[in-house]
Amino acid sequence: MKQFQPLAPSSTRRPPLRPRQSSDAGTKKFRPLVARSSTPPRPPGARVGAVAAVTSRFLTGGAVARAKYRAPVLARAPAPAPAAPPSPETQEPDAPPPATTPATAAATTTAPPVTTPVVVMHNACVERHLVPAGHQERPERTASARRVAQNVVRRRPAAVGGAWAAGASVSGGDVTEAILRAHSARYYASLEAATARATSPDARVELTPAGDTMGCGDSLLAARAAVAISIEAVRAARRVPCAACLVRPPGHHVARDGKTAVAPSQGFCLLNSVAVAALEASANGFAKVAVVDFDVHHGNGTEDILSGDDRFFFASVHAFGGGTYPGTGGARTKSAANVLNVPLPPPIKKSGFRRAVEKIARRVKAFGPDLLLLSAGFDGHRDDLADLGRLDEEDYGRCTKILLASCGCPCVSILEGGYGRDCEGDDGVAREPGAGLAAAIDDQRLRSFDACLEAHLDACADHFHGAGATPPTPPEPASPLAVVRRLSEELEEE
Repeated sequence: MKQFQPLAPSSTRRPPLRPRQSSDAGTKKFRPLVARSSTPPRPPGARVGAVAAVTSRFLTGGAVARAKYRAPVLARAPAPAPAAPPSPETQEPDAPPPATTPATAAATTTAPPVTTPVVVMHNACVERHLVPAGHQERPERTASARRVAQNVVRRRPAAVGGAWAAGASVSGGDVTEAILRAHSARYYASLEAATARATSPDARVELTPAGDTMGCGDSLLAARAAVAISIEAVRAARRVPCAACLVRPPGHHVARDGKTAVAPSQGFCLLNSVAVAALEASANGFAKVAVVDFDVHHGNGTEDILSGDDRFFFASVHAFGGGTYPGTGGARTKSAANVLNVPLPPPIKKSGFRRAVEKIARRVKAFGPDLLLLSAGFDGHRDDLADLGRLDEEDYGRCTKILLASCGCPCVSILEGGYGRDCEGDDGVAREPGAGLAAAIDDQRLRSFDACLEAHLDACADHFHGAGATPPTPPEPASPLAVVRRLSEELEEE
């Protein structure tokens, strides 16, 4: 019988397969999505989720670039009827307690006992920041993150614990004082005025002039809750080796006075939780604080607040070039001595990302921090809607391990971006068999954020507690689509 002869490699290289995207996906921070629904079309007229164009200008690579942001047209939506509180018999065993208001709660003198080296901190109050339909930064992000964290807690109970009503020990006065260390009183007053325009707590309003940072009457309350959770994590850092704060809205694009001079908008951000946490740590006796941002977008707001202050070291690895938001943090941009920016051309490759993280880790080790803060953004994943990276959950787990190994100090991780979950459909939407390539890509997107967060938490648990007896959830068998995509990425790396 004739022996099988492998096919000779082709002399021409085909372009790699990429997930379905719009032609300008890489140049936008906000890309409203068209909801798939079987309901009949609505009558004409303005409604939540309709689209209006807003033009912005910003600098990239020394030249003026134009980017068009498409922001939802605001319309008053009828307020939903208040839901009855769940009874003890019907409430899920792992469901968090009803949302508290940590931004206004009275301070308590006792702290809950710590039994695990890693504590995941969340409060359902952060889901009260509501956005128009089709917006990426949805409340479902942190709701999904909480479910992932609860699974990790069940799988590794000796290493990871949960605090599902975090932030309640921080008084409202403490939150305001901490916010005003990082932001000007004028900017904070503008947020108060913007949310006050809402006719009801859930009525949608435009919070910033650029149009991509939307919210509701309770948005400032949710942002204060995110700050309160971050403050509580910092205050507990001397007895809790690692805290992971599942908060929203994100904050690393907000500078002292709101939008930075070059960026076209605030990129979904209201209050810079990681910068507030860094300043709070300094006020609580941490002499040196390192802040590392591995979100795919540059942490321009955090750099603006911490730049030039020797108490802090700030580093960011991010995509830069081709009109990528926010257009800052380039290699030719002069930064302060305590700032390290590592820009990478989009889409970010796995090898380049690892080299950048290792470079940052060496600088962190030389700085010798007493506390490490992580701006944990997972939107560089290959299936994320940002479409700026070719990374996967293994890259984010490895990144976390490298950074934690660079310093022997406590760590507080604060969630930033990552829009794979609930951005193109609701949880639990059944896909019809044979729906095609587009549906397969959508399913991958739904799992990307969860997988990255789980890898991040496992890396924290491995570092501060050791590898658990229960192994991580095994990955699903690779589909033909995943195999083809991985081969295409390997060709790109060559």
